[in-house]
Amino acid sequence: MPEISLNLKLHIQLLKLTTLITQPMRDCVAKPHDLTIEDIKILICLIDHETLTGAEISELVAISPISASRSIASMIEKGWVKLRFDPNDRRRRPVVLTPKGLSVYRSLIPSMAGVADQLYAPFSDREKDFLHAAIKVILDSGIIHDS
Repeated sequence: MPEISLNLKLHIQLLKLTTLITQPMRDCVAKPHDLTIEDIKILICLIDHETLTGAEISELVAISPISASRSIASMIEKGWVKLRFDPNDRRRRPVVLTPKGLSVYRSLIPSMAGVADQLYAPFSDREKDFLHAAIKVILDSGIIHDS
């Protein structure tokens, strides 16, 4: 078997971690609120970025454009997001969170905090700060979305 670099080892561990954290998010947050994981990811995305197109959401949350489109259509129907028109590009149709969507997001916070508290309980504050900083470097680098 070829030698595996430290970078690849880290990447494999992160892939395992995403699987590990998705299950409690599905069971303890999404299902009790009658949402999908994709719905939650989209809500979080819109909190972070305010306005995004379906294609931008699809790329940011790593779901297919069709899945993003379906989730967005459902959220529009529920009144959680609304379409905005971009005055600089009439073809661009971003969505924005509505007050109702913001309320739904806020209702998820206690459940998400419970999952996070359970997952990160074994970590010291110093370890949590380091992990947060390391993840921020990856997310802020733009490398993931530039490839």
